[in-house]
Amino acid sequence: MDRKQQKAMSLAELLIALALLGTLFGLAIPGFGKLLQDNRDEALRNLLRSQIQQTRAQAVINNQQYRLCGSSDGITCNGDWQKHWLITTTSPPQLHHLQQLPANNGLCWRGLGKDIRFQPNGTTYANNGRFTLCRDGKTVWALTINRQGRVRDSSAEMRPGCCSTSHTDT
Repeated sequence: MDRKQQKAMSLAELLIALALLGTLFGLAIPGFGKLLQDNRDEALRNLLRSQIQQTRAQAVINNQQYRLCGSSDGITCNGDWQKHWLITTTSPPQLHHLQQLPANNGLCWRGLGKDIRFQPNGTTYANNGRFTLCRDGKTVWALTINRQGRVRDSSAEMRPGCCSTSHTDT
């Protein structure tokens, strides 16, 4: 057999190539999973920021008090930010927008109330506070809302048990 005419790989070459590919995939897959989770977390932060800004804008545009609140059932505001967000008017109570969230997102709100109320001038009704996203007991990111209704990124303190309660009032 003429080796110059050979167009196939030997069994040893094939096994070495498969071993190298297996090693590369073994190293790449965990990093790819982390990349996907980081993108999901960033998308949730951007969605939350846009919902806060939308609630504030609606209050100013319609010259009426609006609130953003967490809901476990998608109908009533009960302070559970894990499943749904509602944008409602306060008087008369009317649902303006419902946002369903991915399960087990780790989001919690700490502020003076269970919801965020925006006045017709765009300020909050003493509802400054902080949203945090927790994963494995550590803060991934944080958004702070000040009394003027502005949202900013906050430092994410890496401390365990960051979301032990979803709000401070009882």
